[in-house]
Amino acid sequence: MYTAMVVDDEPLILKGFEKVIPWEEFGIEITDKAESGEQALELLRKKENDILITDIRMQGMSGLELLRTLRELGMHIKTIILSGYDDFQYVKEASQYGIENYLLKPIEESELEKTLRHLTQKLDNERRQQASVQESYQLLRNNILSRWVSGTISEEELAARAEFLGFPVDREWYQAAILQPAPSKRRGDSDGVYSVLQEVGTEDLIAFVNWQGQGVLLFCWDGEGCLRDEILKLGCSSKTPGVYETPGVLLLIQAICVNLE
Repeated sequence: MYTAMVVDDEPLILKGFEKVIPWEEFGIEITDKAESGEQALELLRKKENDILITDIRMQGMSGLELLRTLRELGMHIKTIILSGYDDFQYVKEASQYGIENYLLKPIEESELEKTLRHLTQKLDNERRQQASVQESYQLLRNNILSRWVSGTISEEELAARAEFLGFPVDREWYQAAILQPAPSKRRGDSDGVYSVLQEVGTEDLIAFVNWQGQGVLLFCWDGEGCLRDEILKLGCSSKTPGVYETPGVLLLIQAICVNLE
């Protein structure tokens, strides 16, 4: 479900906008409303919506000024402009900011529906592309880290890849722990392992999936310390430090000391 904000300084229009069309049929929910450009900007700074539908002429900050400010802030929210004026200059200026459409009041339902259908298709495509890029990145990262811990990557390639993938290769110590579901409890599964890896990754703790499909935690630090101490910091029981518990999954931690120097 995509979220939309509607901005208009006419209360009646703002109030009745949800009834213009069946928004849920387009996978859209109007989650925010604003009576001015200033109010809309304040709300969007706190939480960015997927779609912005704004009047172009309002007291104070206009719709164009709002759009210009959002672009300057690096917020490229999909925008539909509403106006009671068929003014080419407005259309030309609004087009510079990459709007989806310029609709005249009173709004024709068919034109709004056509615009939203096209807009949601674009959003769907963008999400699929982002997911594909993220998946490719994770596969590359997992492969490089697996080659590192197995000693099958050259120092030159590792240094180049590490800078791109954002993990440190200049620490004094590295130790690894393998995560696996605890079969006796029947609460763990591979999805649980992956969710844990996403939660615990930090600058000093590299989380990835190796060639065998096992979750791996790679601890890295300078000076004193040991793997047991780091595992306990993750929330493991002091009585059973080989067990990591998180809501919905119970994992066994098998400590393997690895010196990657």
